[in-house]
Amino acid sequence: MAKDATRQKIEGEIEAGRLGIARDRLHGLVVSYPEDASLRSRLGDVYWKLGYPVQAGRFWFLDSPLEGEKLASVDLFIRSCHSDPSTIFRRLKLKTSPKGLEAEARIRLEDLLRSADARLPASPAAAPEGMDATSFWIGGCVILLLLILSLAIIGVATVVDWLR
Repeated sequence: MAKDATRQKIEGEIEAGRLGIARDRLHGLVVSYPEDASLRSRLGDVYWKLGYPVQAGRFWFLDSPLEGEKLASVDLFIRSCHSDPSTIFRRLKLKTSPKGLEAEARIRLEDLLRSADARLPASPAAAPEGMDATSFWIGGCVILLLLILSLAIIGVATVVDWLR
């Protein structure tokens, strides 16, 4: 079904009060057309009408301007993520690159990503002393190979013993 036809069905569902169906169809469109910010915004509207302000804030996060109920919902969403930029980004579940978004949404998302990068701990300059990952995997494979060979030898010895 074409995007425009589905949008018309969604609007009909909203007018008829079948918000759950409208929400499900909108989710499908958001997944199919991740670069269309108007779909995310409309899904936020439906969640608001359903009484889920945190979810509404999740889908309104990239909207501009944020005023009134949108601002309050986005604030609730941010607080539900403990104001952690990495958590916010993960929960947005964006399936598009920032380049595909409108200018204001792209700037907001890039700011969020910069904040998330800034909060990451610095990586150590050198690996800690001791066994590195490669040695660990090689040792594990050697042990597994020895175990398999041992079981094979025991199995052959058992079969030979049965044949006697």
